[in-house]
Amino acid sequence: MLDEVYLGKSVRDYNSGSKSQIEALAKESGGYWVISDSFKYDLPPNGTAFAYDFSLRWIKSDQLITFKVQPNSQIKGDSYDQFVVDPRAKPVRCILDYRKKGGMEFARYQCLEVGFSVDAIDSEEVIIAISDEECLVVHLTLDQATNRYVSRSGTITVSSLNPMIFKSDRINERLYEVPDKTVLEALYDLPWKFDQDLLSDLLDALRKSDSNGLSKNKRDELVSVFTRAKNLADEHTDMAYLAAWLPSFCNRLDTYVDVPIRIAETLTQIEPVKQQLEETRCKVENSLREELEPHVRLQLEDSHHELKQVLEDTRRQLKLVSEELISKKEEAERLEATLTHLGEELLGQIQRLNPVLGVENDLVDKDFEQLLNGLRSVLGDYARHLSPRYVQIPPWSLAQVASTSEHITFSQIPERLNKVARDAGILSESMSLFDTGARSGALVILPQVQAEVMVQAYARAVSRGDFVRVPLGPSVLQLDDLWVHPAKDQPTGFAYAWLEAENNPDQVQLVWLDGLHRSPMDLWLPSLIGVLHSDKRPTNLLVVASIEHDQLDADRVWKELPRFSFPIVPKTQPCGLKQFSNPEQQQVTSICWSSGTNIAVDKDDLDEVIDLCDPTDYFELRSETALYRALAMANSSDTPVSEQLDKTVSLRDQGLQWLKGIIE
Repeated sequence: MLDEVYLGKSVRDYNSGSKSQIEALAKESGGYWVISDSFKYDLPPNGTAFAYDFSLRWIKSDQLITFKVQPNSQIKGDSYDQFVVDPRAKPVRCILDYRKKGGMEFARYQCLEVGFSVDAIDSEEVIIAISDEECLVVHLTLDQATNRYVSRSGTITVSSLNPMIFKSDRINERLYEVPDKTVLEALYDLPWKFDQDLLSDLLDALRKSDSNGLSKNKRDELVSVFTRAKNLADEHTDMAYLAAWLPSFCNRLDTYVDVPIRIAETLTQIEPVKQQLEETRCKVENSLREELEPHVRLQLEDSHHELKQVLEDTRRQLKLVSEELISKKEEAERLEATLTHLGEELLGQIQRLNPVLGVENDLVDKDFEQLLNGLRSVLGDYARHLSPRYVQIPPWSLAQVASTSEHITFSQIPERLNKVARDAGILSESMSLFDTGARSGALVILPQVQAEVMVQAYARAVSRGDFVRVPLGPSVLQLDDLWVHPAKDQPTGFAYAWLEAENNPDQVQLVWLDGLHRSPMDLWLPSLIGVLHSDKRPTNLLVVASIEHDQLDADRVWKELPRFSFPIVPKTQPCGLKQFSNPEQQQVTSICWSSGTNIAVDKDDLDEVIDLCDPTDYFELRSETALYRALAMANSSDTPVSEQLDKTVSLRDQGLQWLKGIIE
């Protein structure tokens, strides 16, 4: 049993931490493999052997190897493998049977010119059977350009092959060698070259023995050259490899020569090509007509002398009129062609300009919007085609740079919020509180599910129905990761929205930080809160976030989040049904941000709000003042702002308790 040779498959990677185990699939018998349903009697108890020796660390999972066994000296019981793998085990090489496919020449062409796909071979060294008793051992390397395994050129050794291997049982429909019994002694070497190298050898031999040489212009002479080359190769034994290659190459050469003809025939059937050929034919006909017409006319004039003078006078008159008409027509055609060409060229340049304007380096330039505005003013009607495509940004993270929506002032906000709240099934009090918190510069936090409805509804009222959705994830580890994607090394939707808010200060940019619970918020959220309440933040940049209560990582939450944010739990009402029957009629509006820059604030009324705050808590004083100003911007009633703000206390407390409940 210890002298038996087995073919097996590894159960796991040797370096997995548990060494490896080899399951026997076949056993060598008379120089070929015989498959058995079970090797439990050969390798008890399960037909496997334990690969323990450190020299076997090259074994990978599911790898086929040939091996002998040794008794397991460290056996611990009948349930363990009774044998271990001999350290001299080897990876097995597959055998490709090319005996009936063309033998040596087919093997050369396949290995050098075509190559093998990654799935076609098991290892980088294969055995190719070219006859019943001869084979090649070919080493292959992966060509990175084609992703196929190919052989190097040079010479190849033909070795003796044990024909008994063809009696082997197939494993995964493939033949595999028996080490030291399949590939025997080396017989002789042959050139192992590409087609062009073999052709070069052949032509060199022709130049030495044939004075006619090779014609590059005549196909018949080319065939004659190959005929003489075949005779020459048959006469010289040292050129036998060329005699085997030449017929195969000639067949392929016919294909190479015929392909351009077939391509030309195919092209002439393509409609644009047919049209171009027809136009060329018409031009030739017109050219011939212009060339022959004077000669025909002269012959007619000579044949009709009596009418010559009349024709001459008429010709002069017609010539004058014709020249004038031709001149006018040509001028009109030139003008029309010029205008058409300019229009097409302008449209083409705009289409080529759009992706150029969308590259990220241009977007960080504050002059970018000025460039777009300048182009639109110059292009006139063609400006509608100017729409930069930011190809690297998903559409949900794309900040809009232009809007055709209806603009409203801050005094019109309450009415618009009531409308979108009814459509979305949200109480108007919750939508108004959402708006006040967002415009105050606070980070508004919503439950994840309600955010899907509320953010879109609010966007239809204040930001053209547009908002930037920034999906959060575990890769956000610091504030800078919110600006530049840590994995892609490119600006995020948050960065583009911020820059667009700076470039277009009269237009709201709404950002939704989607899924605080998916990120380690304690690492970056405190910094974001500080930035949002700093003077660097554009006032027209509104930021909202969502959170899911049952998916929080307790170790990564920020305990102070309820205090430094603006949580809201929206209350619901029945949805407006008209929006579903006429979705195209939904109104989309945008706040004209500059309309709220000169809002007068009642200092005494504001002092009443400040008096209720802790005078030592700077953040509370700043937040309440910002809320007061945001509410004052949209206030169109006689009710003091302090009283209106006091009415929101209940809803604000509910949101605060909700967020504390899931954070703490």
